[in-house]
Amino acid sequence: METMKLQKGDYLIHCGDEMKQIHIVVSGSMRMESAHDRFLVPNGSIIGLLECSGMAYNCDYYAEEDSIIVAYPFQSIDDFKQIFEENQEYAFAFFHSAIVECMQLIERYLTLAAWLRKHGKTPTEDIEVWEVLYYKSLQEKDTNLLSEMYGKDNNLCIGEILRASDFMSRVIDGINEMLDNAECSLEEVFGEGTVEKAQAETNACEENVTEPEIQEQTVNAEEEEQGVDCLQTILRYARQNEKDIELIREKIAEFRNLPDIYSTDDDVRRLRRELTAIFFQIYEKVFFRAAEEGKPLDEIIQMFLNFGFMDVKLAGAENADALYGLTEHLQLCNSNHVYTIYEWLLAVYEGRKEPSRNEFDMDYNQYLRDQMKSGNIRKEELAALSDDLEEKVKFEIRNMFQSTNRATYGRYATYCPILRKEDLTTSVTTLLTTVAKIDEALKHVTDIDYSCFYRSMYVADPAHNLPKQEVKYELFPDVILMPNCGCKAMMWQEAAGARGEFPARFMLPIFNTGSVEDMILECCGRFRWEMCRRIQGMRWNDIRENSLTAEYCDYLQFYRKNHSLTAEAREKIKGSIVKAKNNFREVFVADYVAWIKYESQGSVRLNKVARDIVFRYCPFSKNIRNKLKESPMYRDMIGKFEILNDREVKKVQNAFAKYEKSGGELLPEMDEYLSYFEL
Repeated sequence: METMKLQKGDYLIHCGDEMKQIHIVVSGSMRMESAHDRFLVPNGSIIGLLECSGMAYNCDYYAEEDSIIVAYPFQSIDDFKQIFEENQEYAFAFFHSAIVECMQLIERYLTLAAWLRKHGKTPTEDIEVWEVLYYKSLQEKDTNLLSEMYGKDNNLCIGEILRASDFMSRVIDGINEMLDNAECSLEEVFGEGTVEKAQAETNACEENVTEPEIQEQTVNAEEEEQGVDCLQTILRYARQNEKDIELIREKIAEFRNLPDIYSTDDDVRRLRRELTAIFFQIYEKVFFRAAEEGKPLDEIIQMFLNFGFMDVKLAGAENADALYGLTEHLQLCNSNHVYTIYEWLLAVYEGRKEPSRNEFDMDYNQYLRDQMKSGNIRKEELAALSDDLEEKVKFEIRNMFQSTNRATYGRYATYCPILRKEDLTTSVTTLLTTVAKIDEALKHVTDIDYSCFYRSMYVADPAHNLPKQEVKYELFPDVILMPNCGCKAMMWQEAAGARGEFPARFMLPIFNTGSVEDMILECCGRFRWEMCRRIQGMRWNDIRENSLTAEYCDYLQFYRKNHSLTAEAREKIKGSIVKAKNNFREVFVADYVAWIKYESQGSVRLNKVARDIVFRYCPFSKNIRNKLKESPMYRDMIGKFEILNDREVKKVQNAFAKYEKSGGELLPEMDEYLSYFEL
């Protein structure tokens, strides 16, 4: 241990210095300064927690006033143990200091991100909402409870310190990157003279560091009575008159005060139906106003459009607060193939996406033609309506949205689209369906069933010796998140577009009480079946045309006479058909789930006949085939598959070689097709 006395302005550490010591500010205060930012480091703080995972200092540290510093040697993470063994009380002190620093940086990051959005700029995405809420929860926990847990377990304490160190490094990098990209100074964001004041106030309290971005932006029930009325904000945005506002208030209050909101009594069912109709009427009006104005949306309007939130008391004050915070992190639920319902409808409104098919399997143009035949629209109106983006959105809301929101909720008899606290079984951040969860689930499927989302297209270039040639390309589905807390997923349509050239559409609840992986897996099974039906057309169940659906239908129709099946297997098939209510597709989906979950691991779940069909149309990826080909159950199937695969590879390679030799240039799809055979 070394004690150092510093005069005001003396440098203790320069950015980039190798970390050889960890320092405790015993008296006075220090200043931490990064490329763009600076913080006050008060008495009692530990210098080096930010850098301990990287072993090099990220910032300059100098004395804000005359200060006394105690330094401990620090060459590796193991030195934490020695420090804590010598002074056990330091374990919790170091942990607590790390949490204080995390919350200080979170405040800075979120305030800067909000400023950038306000000025039409895009912030970085270095931290996730769960991280913010995690450190906020630690900061709010009783210190005696935390001391009992972390102060007596050095390994647990060190783990949390290192986690916090990694987190703080990311946040510092994010802040610097945002300030670089924004080409602005700290004073422009926080105002002249406010930086020092904010930092002094933030650091002055050692026990209770708060996070203003989360703490201030709340909509709890007590404040609502005095300030923002969320329901009224939404209804006024929808331009409802006072009479309608009062009527809707009464309906929601009646629903909220029910002794059992899940009751199936006629009066309660009727009330739920009335509220459902009200919800979608309001949704249309709010959406069109938001889309037409094109202005940044109020957080409460975002909560309504993305989460189905309308009333604080109905959703619960704590849930409402969390939803409010989530509006700053909606990028977690949006990507190039994952959409919240609001972003999806906006894509339809802007012409980037076509509306989905309705319950009668008609797309928008087919629906218009049907309406014309029925006499509901005139022939001269048809062309104008075909290009009317507003009508397309109405079609999407009144068909796909209303149907799938109910279906993904999962409990038809008690469905109501307004978000309720009774449905939220745990915190909204835990239930949130994110892009990361969806992508992980899709990857899990394609790592096993590699050809699941590959589609066929044909290329031809007779001038360069390439007649009509099939190639395959991968097209992942669009996933649309319904604004409810549900337990079901839907494969709404297997393809979009007149020729089926656009992605499939999977629907999931934005707050998921089930497993995203299981939901995506079931959707993939239904996608496999419906895509085969689409390709085969009228002959989808004609055994004379070999296909997945035809062979599976034949297998299920005539299983009693199939001598390849044991008596036990026949009984099991009978039970599966009864369970699926005679729906052959659902029998296949159950087998497909078992195929991905268990058969891919070598655990037998399917009978011999089903295994043979599924393997031929949904083969395992190469690494799984290599693991299973020694098994007697798979040896022959895999051997036959690889022979046919090698034969097809040579055929395609020869065709492409002739094409290149004749002066043709391989398209990206052709290169992808050659790679496909290696999967």
